[in-house]
Amino acid sequence: MRDAGGIIESPLEDVPAFAQTVAARYGVNTPARVLLKQDSHLPISGSIKARGGIYEVLFHAEQLALRYGLIEEGSDYHVLASDAYRAPFRRHSIAVGSTVNLGMSMGIASATLGFTTTVHMSADARQWKKNRLRAHGVTVIEYAGD
Repeated sequence: MRDAGGIIESPLEDVPAFAQTVAARYGVNTPARVLLKQDSHLPISGSIKARGGIYEVLFHAEQLALRYGLIEEGSDYHVLASDAYRAPFRRHSIAVGSTVNLGMSMGIASATLGFTTTVHMSADARQWKKNRLRAHGVTVIEYAGD
């Protein structure tokens, strides 16, 4: 997958066989082009929910950085992911309750920016997800039920 330059968008793929199958099954003209929006290939968690979760984390980071005078409106926000900005963010916590994709996206994004991050999730969640969160420095708290 190519570097998206910080843009979180789903890749599109032509699916001509699908278009032909739909046309044949339903007796309609084959559309000129049918595209599959691959939310499964989104960065971080492979889910559309990543957009909303990451937006909330970045918005919170932006507000804190503005309040601390670390950036100004219109600044290059790439600096928020640098070591110099992680120290002020470390004084703040972000927590989310989610067994799947929202917890992955918010957990990894928050920890990457330096926030003390906790994801509350079901003990039944996939072990690889818990491992990935922990590998990013996220505290995972497991519960017997959802």
